[in-house]
Amino acid sequence: MALMDKAFRVRMCAVFEFETGTDRIVCELMYFDQGTILRQLGVG
Repeated sequence: MALMDKAFRVRMCAVFEFETGTDRIVCELMYFDQGTILRQLGVG
């Protein structure tokens, strides 16, 4: 896909997994609706 000079807005959810007993993040998962982004960019 070619680069576009377009902006988009999408809601996201981030889920973090922490090492037991610490504040060290060991995993981060990002969830969002890719279809929303594609529609706003005019390619979906």
